[in-house]
Amino acid sequence: MDDQDQVRRLLEQHVLTMSSSLDKVKTLLEHPAMNGKRSTAPAAGSDAPLAKVSRREEPAAAAPISTASSTEEWAGDGADLGRLREQLRAFAVARDWDQFHTPRNICLALVGEVGELAECFQWKGDGGAASGLLDWPADKKTHLGEELADVLLYLVRLADKCGVDLPAAAERKIQRNAAKYPAALVKGSAKKYNEY
Repeated sequence: MDDQDQVRRLLEQHVLTMSSSLDKVKTLLEHPAMNGKRSTAPAAGSDAPLAKVSRREEPAAAAPISTASSTEEWAGDGADLGRLREQLRAFAVARDWDQFHTPRNICLALVGEVGELAECFQWKGDGGAASGLLDWPADKKTHLGEELADVLLYLVRLADKCGVDLPAAAERKIQRNAAKYPAALVKGSAKKYNEY
């Protein structure tokens, strides 16, 4: 088997693995715990949220998000990004918030949500945030799931408002990364593609 065949085979394996991972993210987004009380209107002149749970409101009771380890499968059938895009469009239109959802505003909101996601891991060190987060209590993992969902939803909305086909862009990026980082050359190494 020559190098091209090996790279092609590794790329096909990587794409299959990534497809499975995307299915898992879709499943998480459909979980009932993602459907809490939502704020109903933005403050006048403010950048409107997509569907943020108010910090002062208690979300509706729902089953906790799975605390499965990173090697376990997620439950459910999943949701596709196109369906999420349509739900976000309808959510904004029903509240007359589309006027606030410019790429700039959504990008800034996304950055804020990434900050809230990072806060979940702040001061924990690598030992306090090991793969699977097995030592995290269920309420902390549920909160983490909510922050991950916020990031994903803003990312989907940003792609929509920018006219970017996010699933196609992600597939292309996976293929480019596989070509830049052939497993035979980089396995076990953290070097950047221009360092090997």
